[in-house]
Amino acid sequence: MSSVVQTLAGYPFKKFSDYSTGATIQQFDAQPAVASVYAQNNLITRPAPTVPVLQYHAALDEIIPIGQARVLNQTWCTAGVRTVFTVVPGDHIVAETTGLPAAVSWLTDRFAGRPAPATCS
Repeated sequence: MSSVVQTLAGYPFKKFSDYSTGATIQQFDAQPAVASVYAQNNLITRPAPTVPVLQYHAALDEIIPIGQARVLNQTWCTAGVRTVFTVVPGDHIVAETTGLPAAVSWLTDRFAGRPAPATCS
């Protein structure tokens, strides 16, 4: 577990360009092979979940822009999924940690049989 924490601690607030040869995330995403994988994994094109969902997303996520998460959430809400959508501080990596307490609490409530809340409007 400590290696995971050490790894996460080393990457917050890094930009994609810090690890590429100067390419932006948008240039990377536009490559046909990458775009193909994204299309195959696009949750909006898949059937909506039939179980409650907790969806939390980093406010400063460069890898998966928050707009995509909001559209997915609205799509699932429209489909009748009981979903909670929460924006957490930080970037893609930091959100793994900042969203964890709420995720554990949400799961604890589901396993205890408590009704799933929803933030759909």
